[in-house]
Amino acid sequence: MYCSFSESAQTIDFILQTCILLVVIVHHLFNTRPTFSASLHMHFLMAVFFAHMCFVIDAFLSEDEILAPNSDDDNSDCITMSLFLHYFILAQFMWIAIQAVNLWKIFVLNDEHTDRHLIIFFIIGWGVPVILVAIFYAVTFNIYKYHTDLDVQFIYGDVNNNREICFITNEYAALAGILAPILACLFVLAVMCMMAYQVASQWQMYDDVYRGRSNEKELPLLLVIYGILTLLSVFLALHMIYGYLWMLIVFCIFDTIFGLLNFMQYAVVRNPLFASIFGPKRALYSVSSEATAYPDHQLSYYTSPASIKGSEANLLNDTWESNTDGGRSRMTVRRALPSQAYINPPIAVISPAGTISSDSPDFDDLIFALKMGSAGIHSVSPSEISGASRSESMSMHEDEISQLSVVLDHYETKRIDIADTHL
Repeated sequence: MYCSFSESAQTIDFILQTCILLVVIVHHLFNTRPTFSASLHMHFLMAVFFAHMCFVIDAFLSEDEILAPNSDDDNSDCITMSLFLHYFILAQFMWIAIQAVNLWKIFVLNDEHTDRHLIIFFIIGWGVPVILVAIFYAVTFNIYKYHTDLDVQFIYGDVNNNREICFITNEYAALAGILAPILACLFVLAVMCMMAYQVASQWQMYDDVYRGRSNEKELPLLLVIYGILTLLSVFLALHMIYGYLWMLIVFCIFDTIFGLLNFMQYAVVRNPLFASIFGPKRALYSVSSEATAYPDHQLSYYTSPASIKGSEANLLNDTWESNTDGGRSRMTVRRALPSQAYINPPIAVISPAGTISSDSPDFDDLIFALKMGSAGIHSVSPSEISGASRSESMSMHEDEISQLSVVLDHYETKRIDIADTHL
């Protein structure tokens, strides 16, 4: 038995629209420095808002105002309403694909300046759906007129001939005009996810999606939002076709979850007014380091990871690292935040023998000079240490450690402005 779109279902959809509108208002009023990804997400939410607004208007007015009373009457109102609904349905998924491309450029290509593509993204997000709808209508019009006996006035019309909703009447036209573009957008999203998670270590601890929130948590949240939107769209389409009550109930459940999830996450939890409750805690920076002595071994140098407590992005304090790979010491530079990087003082540690390759003195001297050049103390390079006798080197080690201990007393974590951190 067919179940129509009741007033309760329309009310639930109106609640979703209200939640989305509040999210966009809060974003523009209180987020003074939003990330570009967050701004793109607002475009996506506005496309969802207009799509559901068109759906509610269509369902509420179809019986008395939009649908033509019979096949001989003018059906222009239904065509106009359906064109808007068709456009915004495609637009919301187009913005999903755009966000996927933007995150792919950030996560995989390490492009932190994707905001320069704003005009291109804007044109694609709001312009490509217009082109798709125009192509769909032109092709369907010609097929109806020259290859079938169907009336071109009813490309959009009464879906189930029960005067409940006005939209695409032919199932094959719906597959080509709605399902194919949506699947293409979701395919773009799937490809982005596969490529991004292959290099997850290079972006998980940064805040490119939402400022002050790690990408490791923000990307799964976006995927959940996209998944809920896809499911509610599926059950909405199934109810429009078959009209079962359980399909309408499932649609209303996902509709409510989508609205409340976006409202809680983007209007409450990430609202700067509630940062003291939900946001990262602020505290003073502190540096902790330990030096472990290994007697009768060579001297190597590394930069100890500072214990930075209480910053807005305490998970984002990746700094200089020294790794050992195949017996060779190598130093890597990780991407820091666009505005600042935290650099810690060098620490002297006696490391086990064999950690410094004896066949690469030039490389070790270079790393040693880079790390110890700002200390302002006289030091000995690893190659010189390797050539000295054991007793002399140990004496030099003790002098070096004592000098470093004096220097470290005056060290503190410093913040340095960096113009471009892609090294």
